[in-house]
Amino acid sequence: MMNVDFEEVAHKIVTVCARIAEDETVYIRGRADNREFCEALALECRKRGAYPLIEVVSDDYRFKDLTETRIDVIKKAPAHFISALKETDVFFSVGVEPKDPRRFRDIPEERDAARRQFSKHIIDLFNSYPSKRRLGIGFPTKEQATLYNIDFEKFYNMFWKAMNIDYKVLSENARKLASIIRDATDIHITTAKGTDLHMNIEGRRISLDDGIIDDDDMNIGNTLLNLPTGEVYATPHEDEVYGTVVFDLAFHRGHKMEDITVEINNGTATPVKAKTGFSVFKEVLENASGDRYKIGELGIGLNPEVTKAVGYVLTDEKIIGTIHLAFGENRSYGGNNESDLHWDVLVMKPTMTVDGKLLMDKGNLLL
Repeated sequence: MMNVDFEEVAHKIVTVCARIAEDETVYIRGRADNREFCEALALECRKRGAYPLIEVVSDDYRFKDLTETRIDVIKKAPAHFISALKETDVFFSVGVEPKDPRRFRDIPEERDAARRQFSKHIIDLFNSYPSKRRLGIGFPTKEQATLYNIDFEKFYNMFWKAMNIDYKVLSENARKLASIIRDATDIHITTAKGTDLHMNIEGRRISLDDGIIDDDDMNIGNTLLNLPTGEVYATPHEDEVYGTVVFDLAFHRGHKMEDITVEINNGTATPVKAKTGFSVFKEVLENASGDRYKIGELGIGLNPEVTKAVGYVLTDEKIIGTIHLAFGENRSYGGNNESDLHWDVLVMKPTMTVDGKLLMDKGNLLL
């Protein structure tokens, strides 16, 4: 298993990715098992004259809170928490998923929906303050690898290699891809499994998830960054997505779904069938709020170090030569969908044309 220097990674995230400056305030929200990494991020902030606040909780706390606390309490974002976010310049979410997602698979969907309602308060606040930067950082565990049925060493090494790519080269490829799809009126996606989908992104913002929140990103409000990084994404016109899509893989709270067929008309999805997990797929959408059936995002993966789809969305959606669509919330990306759900679901080996010109051939990206 490769040796990872958390201090070196933290230095790169703080100085290159988030570009944290003196006197900025930083909120670091992590898990008990990655406290060491959270502290490495905090120390790098301190060295630059910034002021971090660390919050870490265990899976035990998360689980008991979701199963034993009243639903109305789970939903609420208290005033002191909102005040802290308002005073925050940069927000880190370290871990994103629980250490062991399997523990959470049988929590009633209405309780998980309450958790999403709490998270929506955070999204709404950051949408009101577009200059605030947000970074979601993964952190792999043995328990996650067991869930995804992948050897932990392979999972761990793939993750950290994907974190340590050459951001300059990635940025160049992202800019090239963005220039190709910008203002496209007909993006056509097909796969051997039956996907045949059209969408219009003319006039919509093209966002580069290239590992750096630079001045261009700040100017257009693209202040959300996921790590590992590596995608270009856009919000299609909400009523101009139509056709059929067959998603290869999705996970939700430890539940695996495969080969999910969805019909889309005027941007609104209707689930049809799935090889596995169809009832879970429908339940997630049914229990979400707002525009949860609307397609909110088209993303194109660009990270050459992510080689295998396992179900871990932070890496799966970055696989070069894949696309993903998201259901629901997309206001942070320049769209109009409002929901407590933003759910990325993967399509492997797609063929894509952009206004009739071939961009991707069965997963081979032609840049």
